[in-house]
Amino acid sequence: MERATVLVAALVLAAVAPAAVGGVAGTSGPGAAAADASATQQANDLVRTTTLRLTPDDPGTVAAVVAYDTPSNLASLDVRAGTGTVVSTTGFAETESGLQWDEETANPSFTLSVDVNQTISRSRALPGDVHTTPDAAQESGGYSFVDVGEWAILPVPQFSSQWTWYGSGSVTLSSDVTVAGEGAVGGTIAYLGPETTYTATRNGQEFRLVVPASASLAESPDEILASLTNASALLQVGARDERVLTVAAPTSVDWGPAGLEYGGSDSWVLADSRLDTAGNVWLHEYVHTRQDFSTTSATQWVTEATAEYYGALLTLRQGRIGFDAFAEHLERGTRSPYASAVLANPYTWTYANYVKGPLVYGNIDRGIRLVSDGEHTAADVLGRLNVDSDGTVTQSEFLSAVAAAGSDDVASYAQRYTQTRAAPDVWSREEHVEAFEGAVARLVASVGGDGVRVTGPYRNATTGSVPTLVTGETAAVTVGVTNEGGQAGTFAATLAGSDRTLDAAEVSVAPGETRQVTVRGTFSEPGAYTLTYGYETTTIRVREPATPNATVEVDATTVAAGDAVRVSLDASNPAEYPANATYPVVVDGETVETWTAALDANGTASFETTVTFDEPGAHTVRVGERTFTVTAEETATSTAEGSTPGFGVAVALVSALLAVAVAVRRR
Repeated sequence: MERATVLVAALVLAAVAPAAVGGVAGTSGPGAAAADASATQQANDLVRTTTLRLTPDDPGTVAAVVAYDTPSNLASLDVRAGTGTVVSTTGFAETESGLQWDEETANPSFTLSVDVNQTISRSRALPGDVHTTPDAAQESGGYSFVDVGEWAILPVPQFSSQWTWYGSGSVTLSSDVTVAGEGAVGGTIAYLGPETTYTATRNGQEFRLVVPASASLAESPDEILASLTNASALLQVGARDERVLTVAAPTSVDWGPAGLEYGGSDSWVLADSRLDTAGNVWLHEYVHTRQDFSTTSATQWVTEATAEYYGALLTLRQGRIGFDAFAEHLERGTRSPYASAVLANPYTWTYANYVKGPLVYGNIDRGIRLVSDGEHTAADVLGRLNVDSDGTVTQSEFLSAVAAAGSDDVASYAQRYTQTRAAPDVWSREEHVEAFEGAVARLVASVGGDGVRVTGPYRNATTGSVPTLVTGETAAVTVGVTNEGGQAGTFAATLAGSDRTLDAAEVSVAPGETRQVTVRGTFSEPGAYTLTYGYETTTIRVREPATPNATVEVDATTVAAGDAVRVSLDASNPAEYPANATYPVVVDGETVETWTAALDANGTASFETTVTFDEPGAHTVRVGERTFTVTAEETATSTAEGSTPGFGVAVALVSALLAVAVAVRRR
């Protein structure tokens, strides 16, 4: 029932050095970076592979072998391990600030002993769990992560890295985490040990349920996945992770909470947790993965209250409990000591966020449904917090989201029951039917496989997601939205930068209708732009075009005056976004021709021209940064100074051949 968060910091040290044309890059000095994030592997990647391994002889710790595959242009690498003790190194030296690469070992590595066991000052079962009641909750510590030797549930180790490189382009970090032996890894949680993994995909999310061999499920894997995927469809609040990992935790150890969501997409839940209870821990932890915001002390209650409320409401919607069980779950918020807690003041409560919080949020939901005639629900509040909060939700922002979804009166209601000791009642079955079982709008949106069109000087392509763009390109995104509810709803999409909106569109969608909305923008400045449709958000990265790698050649450096010299240039783009460079052909200081290479990601192009030197002597040919010296030699003619009288070109050629024959004979 807990939610934990992983924070990873990144630092950029310097800009990338310009490309060296036609030669070995690196003479202009090193570039640098320190972003420590996963990326698609490319040829110039710094590749990190972390392998986790059980150490049964040393329960409580696991081994992590961290190995790097370094590109040839890497200049330096410094790593700081967030957790663990360094056991051994290869190609790294330990320093006061961490580990430093020796700049020679192509595949450096280090091994960590990672302490896994962590405790939390909460009882094994939190309020709302099937295991206990609020009155039975105790402040007795229990595990949040644990290694028993034969198996372990642990956070994926985190690292802070910074590195520099030589030459053109950039070096990015590509990371992967694997398990030595049996186990499974998500984005932030790993399970080591024998297990069976069950999967399901729906609504753009892949669900993985990891069941350890020592875990005894109270529900079937199929039913758990069915409940999770159904909740994914019903909960339209945005913040969907492509991959969601849930571990069924064996109950043989003394856990603190009944479940823990960690890092945004992964969680563990006690294996004996049931689906047919209002305190549905499986759904509670899933709801946490759909919360993409932080809180202040005044809104701290929202995190657990919404997870607990939607865990119960979605279980009711799935028909796994009846209204009486749902109402009884909320009714706990009317009891002492929870009823008198001030939700906006955490110092006045213990567990009230789990108990009074769902009651208050449920009444807000009911008020929004009634005042909007079913066009909006409190899911719109959660969706707005995900999209509009800029990361941290204040009390003012929370109340504004309630007003936007419902009305000022509903916001005043929310203010009263979050900022005073007053507690609302639970609504009746008849009132529930009126507000919750009537027609509501349920807008389901997605971008199709050809929903994104990118045009510009580099490409004219359609795709299902927005790639990294460069300045000068235009992107148009078309979103298809279907109203699967019984009430008309309004759907909006925007494309915005940090200080301005590039485009916005809105459409009304009738029940059962599917419509499209398109937003487009031409990007003249690099930076991060945000595409928002409904409550889904996507960050669009816009960069300056990359610099191509270029090879320049001339087919001769000595020619007869008047003969042509062929100049060729091959340009390639190793980046995953377009590249652009202009190459003037300069002969003896005068530009005679110019070629611009506008290349798509991983694209290539070639250019060829000829230059002629009428005057004998040394001439320079410069293309980009590459310079050649071409010598034009004077040709022999019948009137040329120093020629043999009476000999024409043909006779001179014969004489030259005879001279060669004599030389060969003498040898």
